[in-house]
Amino acid sequence: MSPHDLDRDLLSKCAALLPRLSHDELEAMHLLLTKVVAGHREYGPTELDTDPRDFVAEFLDEQIDATFYACVGAIRARRK
Repeated sequence: MSPHDLDRDLLSKCAALLPRLSHDELEAMHLLLTKVVAGHREYGPTELDTDPRDFVAEFLDEQIDATFYACVGAIRARRK
């Protein structure tokens, strides 16, 4: 099977799952896909075999940021 055939097969599998999702789940998938495509502008498409980024380290950095934002957001909400 060629890489193009594999992509077509994967697209077909994904498309088959979409009708099973709720409206909110579809909205979440759309948001995720929109962010991935926007990342192409900065990083190009993700190609794991050649991408030098340390995804685990990046995840940890993002989690630290997210935890901080959640904490200060909760403090702000309590003050109101």
